[in-house]
Amino acid sequence: MPLIYFDHNYVVTAQQGPEPYHAHLRQLATTGRATFALSPMHWVEAAEDTNVARGDAKAAFMDSLAPRWFFDRRSIQRREVASVFFRHLRIDVNPRQMMGSVSDVIADLVGQEAERDSRAFVAHLRGIGPNHPLEQSLQQAFDTNQHNTVLFRKGKLTLAITQRVERLYAKQLLPAATPAGILIDDNIKNQFADNCQIEQFALLSTERLVTIGVKDGS
Repeated sequence: MPLIYFDHNYVVTAQQGPEPYHAHLRQLATTGRATFALSPMHWVEAAEDTNVARGDAKAAFMDSLAPRWFFDRRSIQRREVASVFFRHLRIDVNPRQMMGSVSDVIADLVGQEAERDSRAFVAHLRGIGPNHPLEQSLQQAFDTNQHNTVLFRKGKLTLAITQRVERLYAKQLLPAATPAGILIDDNIKNQFADNCQIEQFALLSTERLVTIGVKDGS
């Protein structure tokens, strides 16, 4: 079954399309011929629409496609670091899921289980205003990458420094306990963080490429 990611521009265009087209998309999803994927930033875009009715319509349209939702960037990073760490410790765990249902991802964001749909969460974000945590996280990541790119091009951010910072960041993402609830000693986490390679983590290594554009010192 193909996994198809819809960017926000497509969502806007498709939502404005005729009902037979909407029905075709829903049929693809309900019959298992395709799985559609969206991200939390779709909620941000819908919440920022100055036309409230149009923003709500986008949210309802997204849920009508029965999509899978990517977890937030930070959550995905934490999940992939934990997976590599547990394999390093030879702890048998199920692969960490990078996507979930709409309620799974909202609960992961707000830290509280609740049955919510996209329209309710879009209304929640709209009520907070433009400085909600999702928007702040996105802007901070963008600003940091831009700043680091400038430093790298000026020769002030070497690969050695980058690797050291990446390992410190990976350490911050390490779980405090095993899936069985056993607390993990700091020495074990330090040893892992000091020796891990960023290439072991798909999202973290992708962000390095976006920032400095190289894998090695060449």
